[in-house]
Amino acid sequence: MITILPAQTHNAVSLDDQRIYSFLEQAELRGYIDRLPQVKPYTKSFVLGLLEDLNRTRRRMSVAEQVVFQGLYNNYVIDKDQDLLKDGDYRFDDEVFPFRVETSADMKISANASSIKDSAALAEGRMGASGDLGESISWGLALEMGLYKVDDYNSATSYGPTAYAPYSYSKDWEGGINYITSPNKYNGMPTDLALGRSYETEIAASFFDNQAEFRFGRLKREWGAVGESSLFLDGDAQAFMGIEGTVKPRKWVNFSFITGTLDYGENFREMDDFSIKGTASTQQNMFSLLQVELMPTDWLYLSAFDGGVFLKRSELGYWMPLMSRFLNQNNVGDYDNLALGGSIVVSKAGLGKAYFSLFLDEARFNHPDFFGNYANMYSFQTGIKGPVPGLPMTTAVLQYTKVEPYTYSHYYVDDSPWYPSSGDDNPGMETGYMNGGEALGSGLEPNTDEIMLGFESLLPQGISLNGGYRLVRHGIGQGSSFASWDDSPEDAGAYNTNDSKDFLKDGTYQWFHIGTLGGEWDLSSKGQPVSIGLSYSYVFSYYTDYKSNGDFTAIDTVNYENDTRHLMSLSVKIFP
Repeated sequence: MITILPAQTHNAVSLDDQRIYSFLEQAELRGYIDRLPQVKPYTKSFVLGLLEDLNRTRRRMSVAEQVVFQGLYNNYVIDKDQDLLKDGDYRFDDEVFPFRVETSADMKISANASSIKDSAALAEGRMGASGDLGESISWGLALEMGLYKVDDYNSATSYGPTAYAPYSYSKDWEGGINYITSPNKYNGMPTDLALGRSYETEIAASFFDNQAEFRFGRLKREWGAVGESSLFLDGDAQAFMGIEGTVKPRKWVNFSFITGTLDYGENFREMDDFSIKGTASTQQNMFSLLQVELMPTDWLYLSAFDGGVFLKRSELGYWMPLMSRFLNQNNVGDYDNLALGGSIVVSKAGLGKAYFSLFLDEARFNHPDFFGNYANMYSFQTGIKGPVPGLPMTTAVLQYTKVEPYTYSHYYVDDSPWYPSSGDDNPGMETGYMNGGEALGSGLEPNTDEIMLGFESLLPQGISLNGGYRLVRHGIGQGSSFASWDDSPEDAGAYNTNDSKDFLKDGTYQWFHIGTLGGEWDLSSKGQPVSIGLSYSYVFSYYTDYKSNGDFTAIDTVNYENDTRHLMSLSVKIFP
């Protein structure tokens, strides 16, 4: 029996479903579909519409591309119902209230071959339900529980567990995590075997053939990722509860808004300070963002955003979809952390695209040394991406990202009307661009840059390949972490310093050379509800101190040692 859920299914297609998002982007680069909006996740009804359009013009694709497309078409559009042990779901058909219950599981082992004791592992189980209520409303929820273990890494030399490539680790759980040996205590990281959970839910509505979409829910989102990541709201950021909407009054313009509540958490450098009450007491934050996308021609894309993090309160200006968040802050008082930015993309179907994004956290445009002033906090990203000639469904990208010191962080807000300070026990409220201890935007720390060269290939039979090289350089001086800071004259911070920043030359920097090769094979098309992934990363790191030595020679001392890591991972998913 073939069961097709009604086309009005408006649940989000999870950002974890990387194959469908990669395919749609590659179809856009090749000119098979129109330019895609940069507000994700997409609704299932929107994705189904794109796949139906592609099916009508599939002859434009090569034979190999059609095979890849057909696999996705079968999974999302035809969506054939199978036995529970084949697809992991059970469906309840109804004209008004259809829904399904789904299960899945996954396991991952990440080995640091250079130090096996520093390896990591996780095992997770997931159960969820989703369905429709009438023609315009959909709902969904999912609970995931798992066991986790990572190494007790040195936060001075590694931003996150060492079994993962630098700046690639993201927590799979939310809130605190409970050690098996002390289940009543919440901890920041599973340095002992620990139990964690996550919960995602949504109520979504869509009207006028996806021209107006609204969602209330807790899930991962990605806005403005014209390159491999977003400087504003990245897909690797932790999920949060929010109300959002997108309106598309014309084919060439999209208007989107979101306001939500952020989770507490310590960044990976400060996990020893984690406390379910202590950490949360200074991180009572909300997040709001507006974005306008313009596509005046088939070769030009423009976007602009304003938004940021504000102290938790009923501030109606941040909830109003048509109100500028930046202007609203100036109307209600300077207690919040607002930002501006945007992107520009120039593209040619079949050839590729060139792009530039800017996140402007704070700026002193009248300062005589704009680029040397620590108070100028911004990040930018630029690159080129396109299909590889002769290789179906394969793309290559060259990208540069730079995050200036103190960007995404913020000074402590003392004595706000809503959260008055209480001395040493409460130094003030934190309003950094963070959620659950991880960045909302770029995962790179402040005072860091990255050069990336990568490729991705979608092959028939559910096979995906990816790989590349990254050069990451991170300063360890002032303004080089996500930690909040004091703006008093006694604490230099970004405002009260006479020093001038000079990237790579103003102090000690840690350099990472990272090479990665990986792949995944989804066996569902062969009747086996299993997906297997393998990856290998080579990491070589060292330190330089141009300010003291006058060159970029590796220091290699007791405190700044060279380091080599060989990282391998194996992942298995059941009912992927």
